[in-house]
Amino acid sequence: FADARGKELMLSLNEKLTGVQAAPLLKDMIDNDMVSGIANVEANVSIRGTTPERARNTINGSAVFSFTDGVVKGINIAKVLRETKARIDKQPLPNETEPRQTDFSELKGSMQITNGLARNDDLSMKAPFLRVAGKGSANLVNESLDYLATIKIVESQAGQAGKDLDALKGVTIPLKIGGTFSEPTFNIDLEPILKARAQAELDKVKAEAKTRLDTEKAETKQQAEQKEEELKQELEQKREEVKDKLRDKFKKLF
Repeated sequence: FADARGKELMLSLNEKLTGVQAAPLLKDMIDNDMVSGIANVEANVSIRGTTPERARNTINGSAVFSFTDGVVKGINIAKVLRETKARIDKQPLPNETEPRQTDFSELKGSMQITNGLARNDDLSMKAPFLRVAGKGSANLVNESLDYLATIKIVESQAGQAGKDLDALKGVTIPLKIGGTFSEPTFNIDLEPILKARAQAELDKVKAEAKTRLDTEKAETKQQAEQKEEELKQELEQKREEVKDKLRDKFKKLF
């Protein structure tokens, strides 16, 4: 719906789109095709103004979205995690030429837009070997990002180059996303990773100590059983000796 009766053009959008290509849709809406895939979008948005700058400042409304079988461009989460792990382990960075994108099977959430500031608190993404939850904001006026994603590795032997991340399986890793739409920045909080590594080392020490203790217990039990058997044999021998002596004495009586 468009209304040009006032001083400013007003556009109102109340639409439900199903099964459309995400990349061209986002390119038209925010001039950035950061996500591809099949999109389902339900939006109720209003815009005022005759210039792009003015229009972005007046975007208000809400939207619910879901994307399937696509990619998020600009970051390869698996590669970032492997590089972070290599730095922690003081190992050379992996020599990889993978594209800067993250495959996903499902990406969904909702947003509330107030004067060009889009807020999302329920992002959920399923990728071949990880799960991502997120919340934060995207400023449509100056195209800046202020977002926090939390990553959890659920299977490191399958999917988009998920190898070598067994040590991080099950760990929730915070990823801070800033910068702009065209030049985003990504910073991982190392504390959960370091804690996971320390816990893994502690678990290893505990497991080794338990193995040694179990071995010692088994050896002690074996030694005790062996000693018990020797005592039984000695006792049986004594019994036979006593029986023999009694037989000899009994024969002498007759």
